Amino acid sequence: MGLTATPPLSDCAEVVYEKSFAELIGTVLATPVVESASTGVRWTPDIQHADLSDASLDVLARAASRNACITDYVVSLRAEGRASHILVFAISITHAKELTERFGKLGIPAQVLHSKLPQADQEQALEAFRKHKVDVLVNVAMLAEGFDFPPIDAVVLARPCLSRVLLTQMIGRGARKAPGKDSFIVVDIQDDLTRYENLLVRAADVVPAAGIPALRSRTYRPPVEHSEPKDQPRFENYTISSYGTLPFALGQTFGVEIELTTKTGVPWCDPAWESTALGIIAKLKEHVSGPVHSHPLKNKGGPVTHWRVVHDSSAGWEVVSPILVDAPGFDELQRACKAISELVESSNGTLVVNHRTGLHVTLATQLNTEERLKSFVRLVQRLEPGLFTLVAPSRLYEFNPTTQSYSRRQGNQYCRPLRKLGDPAAIDLNRFVRDYENRYHSVNLIKSKDPVPLLEVRMHHGTHEFNKIALWVSLWMQIFNTARYRWSGPAWSGLVMPGRNNKISLAQADREDIVTLLKQEGIATTPGFAALLRRNRAELRTSWEAVVPNRVGRWATAGWYVDEPWAGSLNIESNPPLQWSAGEMKCFEDLVRAGGVVETSGLSARLRRASVLACARDGNTVVAVAGMKNPLPSYRSRIALMAGFELAPERFPHELGWFYVHPDYRGRGLSELLANECLAAGPSNGVFATAHATNEPIKQTLLSCGFHQVGGAYPSASGRGKLVLFVREAPSATPGRDSRVAHKAVGASGSMARREHDSTSRLRVL
Repeated sequence: MGLTATPPLSDCAEVVYEKSFAELIGTVLATPVVESASTGVRWTPDIQHADLSDASLDVLARAASRNACITDYVVSLRAEGRASHILVFAISITHAKELTERFGKLGIPAQVLHSKLPQADQEQALEAFRKHKVDVLVNVAMLAEGFDFPPIDAVVLARPCLSRVLLTQMIGRGARKAPGKDSFIVVDIQDDLTRYENLLVRAADVVPAAGIPALRSRTYRPPVEHSEPKDQPRFENYTISSYGTLPFALGQTFGVEIELTTKTGVPWCDPAWESTALGIIAKLKEHVSGPVHSHPLKNKGGPVTHWRVVHDSSAGWEVVSPILVDAPGFDELQRACKAISELVESSNGTLVVNHRTGLHVTLATQLNTEERLKSFVRLVQRLEPGLFTLVAPSRLYEFNPTTQSYSRRQGNQYCRPLRKLGDPAAIDLNRFVRDYENRYHSVNLIKSKDPVPLLEVRMHHGTHEFNKIALWVSLWMQIFNTARYRWSGPAWSGLVMPGRNNKISLAQADREDIVTLLKQEGIATTPGFAALLRRNRAELRTSWEAVVPNRVGRWATAGWYVDEPWAGSLNIESNPPLQWSAGEMKCFEDLVRAGGVVETSGLSARLRRASVLACARDGNTVVAVAGMKNPLPSYRSRIALMAGFELAPERFPHELGWFYVHPDYRGRGLSELLANECLAAGPSNGVFATAHATNEPIKQTLLSCGFHQVGGAYPSASGRGKLVLFVREAPSATPGRDSRVAHKAVGASGSMARREHDSTSRLRVL
């Protein structure tokens, strides 16, 4: 028998036998998996009679942004299929009512339970939760003890707590094992306290570290149907090590279809095709964490919660994803891309991507009215010139495999531009979307008539590279969700690239620049994201020169390529100090000094003490640096005192800083790339950073990387202006992300040339 709600004993002479909560986890009890959700709310608590005062708790309970953070987190748990019996502990009765009302507005079945309710209503609320008529039950403290309902799979701690016993009781509500349940989620809602931080008891203080790995190895559980947020979605960042940061819309489901073919043509659906399909299935099972359909499919269909391999009449094989959502969905997609890439590389040409293959991305939408459809078609028409420059010309022009050339007069019949429709005002779109043949457009609108309206983007060339697919998904999430359903602007008809191979004007080149087009539509991208788009476009320059060389020449004249650091051999690298040579360390020091904002006394020693140093190189020239510092206790204490914010060593052990980008390379998002490289390569704890109050680019970089500003401005040690403090909480671990991933980057060729180290170093400062 495990007793998890027993208070500490103070009147016994001897304990005959004892098993702690921690010791029961994983055996008698389910394993709690702690996830921290930072609200960003600054709170000054008061303590009266050894507990948090009602007045200061009421301030917290009335914080609208905090309540939105709580409900959004619960919504994401439910949307991801990670929890369906969620118990929330609120601060007060008023707070419990507020949260329940918010859940209702978000379409989440929820009920409130508190001591002021009539007995019949209390019993009705419990019965509704037990019978799964509601997914969420919000209480204050009634259920902290004496409530036993094993199916609970998530406990949300929305009230701060000073009592270890009470917190253990609350967490214990989810610890009962049930068939198929070995673990449950504990969401620890965390605020920015100006004092008494050390007195608060956190879930991590109660749950042993042994519980943590359950989160890292969590199986991806796809949603059973597509969905999108009813309100304007919040965006979060997904960071890919050595690549960049990609915003994604929380709660908007997506899916991908990756086509593969052979060098010799499209295979028939015969035993040889099936044998290869079974090989793809086996490889997927080695890598992905979600379910994989065991048999190849000759036609579209199969369970939407599984990875599937389907016969495709235009390519051969099509790998279809389950429904994906949020960061765990991107993690799962990355695992699948790794599986496919390994298989293609080891197939000796049996499997390839070429002009016949495409990548299709599906997004959940509510394009369920004709006016919404028409306004979205107009938006895509205006963006199509820039969008097509991000993909291979085979998506716009017909490719002749015999002559290995393109026809500028014939288009890709499977990817017709929406511009060819003309003004959608003159089209009966309801009739248009009922004609199955009309799916062969850059954006397939046919699926908008599905039970859950979907948007299928068909215009990307075939690829199994995760970075490219994730960038494309992120771009379309941003296109769709900016001014969602309220798009305005004229229709554009005719050719996507009028004049084809003519030498166009520079003004026309500007009208085909994707970054410019996005800005004109009010689709704000970060400098780092814009740099990724430009880099992607630069990698396709040679392909487009084979079709419209005169036009590409004008793009180059307009500055599409020559000013891009990615057009050369720019690489991002990171290592601990001991792995850099003495000459390389000198390069770091020279650039940090060049910034003119860092105390130079003892700089060499501080650099050697760092956890990670990162740099960007153009060829052998260092053009930008950043580092993850290990600050001394005296420095940390001074910063905390002056900013008025507690920087507990165990919570924020590291500092991100030493940013410097050579003037010729600024405005390209390098600071953000280096920051993410340090965060990905460095320790997984919380991090703090400082910036001059007037340095907007660095402040924006920190915000883009998940930091938020805390405390007040304070004078810099040099006396030159004021500094502000930023913090980034330790991220929740997610499967396969491990600092979110993967591939060392990359020049325009897509490969990385790792230089040889020598004692003199081949790096030089620009």
